[in-house]
Parts: sequence; C-alpha cells; structure tokens
Amino acid sequence: LSQVRDETTGRNIAEEYAYFVAKNAVPNAMTFKMIKDSAHLDKDIKQILNGKISKSNNLFRFREELSVIDGVLLKGSRIVIPDKLRKQTLQLAHEGHQGIVKTKLRLREKVWWPGIDQDAENLVKSCRACQVVGPVPKQEPIKRTQLPDGPWQDLCADLMGPFPTGEYVFVVLDYYSRWQEVAILKSVTTDKIIRSLDMMFSHHGIPISLKTDNGPQFTSKEFYNYLSENGVKHNRSTPYWPQANGEVERQNRTLLKAFRTANAENRDWRKEIPKFLLAYRSTPHSTTGKSPAELLFNRKIRTKLPEINAENEKDDADTRRKDFEMKEKGKIYADQKKKNARIRH
Repeated sequence: LSQVRDETTGRNIAEEYAYFVAKNAVPNAMTFKMIKDSAHLDKDIKQILNGKISKSNNLFRFREELSVIDGVLLKGSRIVIPDKLRKQTLQLAHEGHQGIVKTKLRLREKVWWPGIDQDAENLVKSCRACQVVGPVPKQEPIKRTQLPDGPWQDLCADLMGPFPTGEYVFVVLDYYSRWQEVAILKSVTTDKIIRSLDMMFSHHGIPISLKTDNGPQFTSKEFYNYLSENGVKHNRSTPYWPQANGEVERQNRTLLKAFRTANAENRDWRKEIPKFLLAYRSTPHSTTGKSPAELLFNRKIRTKLPEINAENEKDDADTRRKDFEMKEKGKIYADQKKKNARIRH
C-alpha cells in the first residue's frame, strides 16, 4: 500500500489516507454515559464502584480523596477518567494546540487519573502539528500594564495579516480577564474596524479605554469621532516603541501558532479559530490563575471535557426561584385580564 500512488494528485495513497484520518479525527465531546459505561471496563475503578479497594489497586493511595457521585468516581471535584477514555480526553484538552502547561491546566480543572501530567506532556511532545510549527517564541519581558479594576474596562487592539487568503484578523484583548475577541476582515478600513468593535461592544458593553498602535485605521478622524461618541479614551503606543502594546502582541503570537498548526494539518484556519478561542478562554491564565471566561462572566464555560458542576448551585437556585416568581406574577396578571374581559362582555 505504501508504494501505491494516486495518479490524479501524484501523492502516496498511504499518505492520502493518513492525511484523511488526521483531518477528520476531531474528538467528540465526552458524556457522563460514556464515562459510566467505560468505568466498568476499568478494573481499578470498577473495584471501587463495587465498594471494595485492594492494596494492589492503582488508586489505593488516593483512596481518602475519592468519592462516588451518581456512578461517577471523583478525586476531589475532578472526574477520574477510565483507561479507555484517556486518549480521547488528552485529545480534547489539546484541541486548539496550546502548549504543555496550558494543556495540563485544562485537564487539572476537570479530570484526573494517575500519571495524567506525564501523559499530557507526552501527547503535546508527540503532536505532529506542534512539532512542525514549534513553540510560541518567548520575548524579552516588558513593562506590565496595571491590572484594571474590573473586566472589559481597559482593552487593547491589534491587526494581524494579511494572511495567504488576503484576509486580516482584528484582535481585541481585555487587560483584566485576558479575554480575546477576534474578527476576520477582508479589508482593514476604519469602517470595518468600527463595525467589528460595535459587535464586540454589543456583547460585553462599552469599555473605558482602548489601546492601539498608530496604524492609519486607528489614527483617522472617523475613528477618533467613534471613540469620542462612545466615551472611550484612546491610548496609543509611541511610534518609536510599538512593542509598548505588548500584551496583545504576546497573545497574537499564541493565536498565530493556532493558524500555523491549522495549515500544518491542512485544515481551514478560519474554522479552527473558534476551537482555539474556546480552549484559550476556558484555560486558567498563568498570571491570574483563572480562565478568561471566569473573570469576564464570573462562571466557567462548558467545553467538550466532562465536568462536575457544583459551584453555582446557590446562584442557580436563586435564579430559578426569581424566574418562577416572575412567571407566577405574569400568570396571575394574565388570568385577571382574561377574567375582567369576560365580565365586560
């Protein structure tokens, strides 16, 4: 098979098959049913679920930290993944092609098994796309921006491109949460930038300040008027030191790696951006210790990785109670209106 070639493309048939498998091997989200079904095929987990644990069990030394909720084994608040599902779990955690540290952080948030850190390290080191692209280059440290008082108050923005498709990527970063917003643009006129910002502001609100470089899109009268109308202070990096907008440029290097890994895997980079953003936004940041989503929304966002959601039970109960009360009031009001209408007729 390895010697057979496709006459139409000139490529090796085995290579074509490997490319097809790599391109289509997108791991599915992991459900609790999958975990429960696979748990009974894992001898260590099965033994614990049956109410026994021997000293030969690989989980024995962790026994004081283990508990069972609804047929799922936990270590603390992290789900113990059965052996059969560990490869898939690693693939899910590495979706978006973040590095070793970030992949480990994603796993530590939700799942566990003995040797999980080493398994994560081995996976990232053996990832072909990551090997082709290489790690995100480290830059000399620069003066850090003081952390704002809250999320989505002080933002920075930058443009990347043009890419081989002729398109550009407009990136906006929240200094507080490190949340990224991304827009793909066919042109980088001030009007296009403003339209993108309008959409972002409609989602998260209008910030206090926005920092940019001195590109013509950001120095135009139109852009000045737009920010003034919205009460946004415009901070610009010095023309002699464009690296002063360093926070967003550091994030751009991470984003650029995602584009390169997509190309290495022959995937459409436009379709890979949402996967990268989901991974990035749900991963604890090394500086803050929390994910961008937690800091921006005060909640964790759901990903393909399984999780036990017990943090916001009180808030959820309050929300449901208030929702029920308002609906009851609405029902009483509607019933009264109908009754009055019948009386009048």
